[in-house]
Amino acid sequence: MDRSVSRLPVVAVLLLIVAVTMRLPLLGDPIAGVDEQFYLLVGGRIWSGAWPYVDIWDRKPPGLFLLYAAIRALPGDGILAYQLVATLALALTGLVVTRIARRGANDAAALAAGLATIVFSTLLGVGLGEAPVFYDLLTALAAWLVLRMPVPHALPAAVAMLLCGLAISIKTTAVFEGAAFGLILAVRQYRASGIGARLIRRVILWMALGLLPMAAAATLYAATGRFGAFRFAIVDSVLRRTGGLTADTGVQLIATLLLLLPVAIPAVIGLRRHDKTRANQADDRALLAAWVAATAIGFVAIGYFAFHYAMPLIPPLAILAARALRQRVATAGAALLALAAAAGLLLPSPRTGDRRALAALAAALPPQVRDQCLLVLEGPAILYHVSHACLASPFAFPGHFAAADEADALPQPRPAILAAALARRPAAVVDLALGRDLAGAGYVATAARPIRLYGGRRVVLTVWWRRDLVRKMSSLAGYPGR
Repeated sequence: MDRSVSRLPVVAVLLLIVAVTMRLPLLGDPIAGVDEQFYLLVGGRIWSGAWPYVDIWDRKPPGLFLLYAAIRALPGDGILAYQLVATLALALTGLVVTRIARRGANDAAALAAGLATIVFSTLLGVGLGEAPVFYDLLTALAAWLVLRMPVPHALPAAVAMLLCGLAISIKTTAVFEGAAFGLILAVRQYRASGIGARLIRRVILWMALGLLPMAAAATLYAATGRFGAFRFAIVDSVLRRTGGLTADTGVQLIATLLLLLPVAIPAVIGLRRHDKTRANQADDRALLAAWVAATAIGFVAIGYFAFHYAMPLIPPLAILAARALRQRVATAGAALLALAAAAGLLLPSPRTGDRRALAALAAALPPQVRDQCLLVLEGPAILYHVSHACLASPFAFPGHFAAADEADALPQPRPAILAAALARRPAAVVDLALGRDLAGAGYVATAARPIRLYGGRRVVLTVWWRRDLVRKMSSLAGYPGR
């Protein structure tokens, strides 16, 4: 048996320990990431019958919300559950990367590639459960299957393209990776059988499998009369979103590229390195180069250069980088990466403070939010989840009310959306302390609570109660006061 295969369980445990160690300071933190709070909210509301894009709006593809819905079936309130599932997915991605890297590198270098995947993906992550954490595992598995097929075999090739389709249903930019892998398979099939019915049939099948998950979702929405909402969210809204490269995103782009340099520089060397003793090396290099190119296109296609958008670049870069590392250098690199992960234990954890801040904010809400709804204009989306509030608006992600680049990408004008939400007379509204004056809309500011929001910035949020509830509740113990 290949020694690298026999050591796989030990490597898997080591990578899992590193993944947990890197993320330990934030495990259990309810506001660890902005986006994940919303994904968890949608996943939970699906179980209550809510339809994404109709009852609760966003432009992320449906597979991501179904994944979080599955996580909500696990014990607990879902917060620690999604973080542990995401950590496991990251560790498994590191394991697949290690296995792929072993095709062209020594054991130590392959392990360093797996460790780099975990460490650098965590450094690029904003929270714990971003979409790339999950779909990187799918594309890495697809790449592993394709690499093992110099001549495409029907079942493994079909599974690889279906994995790409599932990845696309989690994040649409994975379409570039799916296209790259499909092209590699088509070229290999052409070399094996030439142009003919066999090639055409297989290419059509691979394309169909890559599109299947999204096509199934579109069919379901069409069959239930909701296709218009689905199409707008998945296609129209993406095209209508404005913004892109600005001074702020330009700085973020430069910072991301600098963070990638320790992996990117040896990756370039690894791409150029040729080892005559290894079979299928040219095919491997072609696929890895195509994989890097596809993830780079996906990174720049959105135009916002958020750190976690670059996470899909890490696996193929790490695999290529492993090819450039000699045994001693690889061993030292793996040790340094493990130490970097262990250093995460020394970082101060905001977990306890975040829990208290969120609990204080939730306690300042009136109990009527459960059946008379809540509107969060600025604040953590997880507040809907922990307060069990019904939604005053389908637009439950606060960024839809605040971000300038969202204004033209929503299905209705933002003032109309806000007016419709307030017309429902929600029991409470949460906004920035210096935000809107809602007194004219029939609300009274009853509490101000500090909390950590975007990028770790601490802000003060104001809780507004509907005026009739203030009169009703003011005589009761526990009324928050002004």
